[in-house]
Amino acid sequence: MINVFFFSLLNPFKTYKNGWDEIIRQSYALNFPNAWAHSSGTILFPRSLFRKFNDNSHLACIIAHELTHELRSHAFELNYYYNHNLKGLSEKDKEAASMKLQRQHELDADRDASIMVFRAGFKGRPCITAISEVFRLNGDSSNTEADSTHPGFDERMNAMKLNYIELEKNPPKQVKSVKRVMYYNKPDNLLLFTHKKN
Repeated sequence: MINVFFFSLLNPFKTYKNGWDEIIRQSYALNFPNAWAHSSGTILFPRSLFRKFNDNSHLACIIAHELTHELRSHAFELNYYYNHNLKGLSEKDKEAASMKLQRQHELDADRDASIMVFRAGFKGRPCITAISEVFRLNGDSSNTEADSTHPGFDERMNAMKLNYIELEKNPPKQVKSVKRVMYYNKPDNLLLFTHKKN
């Protein structure tokens, strides 16, 4: 079976040979909604995400979730934890501890995303809907498993509800609009987003 995630990340504005254009089209039409944060500072959002999420508040939640992974340096933190804190453990125990930390990172990213989106002025509890929709569109209602990098459906939904209860009790201040610079590089299909320096 072809890994559609690879093809979903190829630049849709370029022409490829050997039938790859059709595979890219199919990955757009059939791929699951997903997003990834890389330690390099690049966050990837396949086109299929935008096809299935056209509500700005829901997209904001997905973007904020991945942005949290980047801002908190979760990839580096996980690697450091694995290589320094788990010395002397068996590979099996190291893997289990690593998975547990990754699940906590997901819960942290959900929490921070809900705060970011709240502070940005979006009303209601959009991140609950967004995360729930990711599970639904992936056909996934799994429980939290020890060998998984992500918490199960119920754990994430319950944690998100508690996040919002706390947010509504003690709302953070909304942030003022900040000056920013966006530059889109079409040949590379990359959007650069930075704060404007004064």
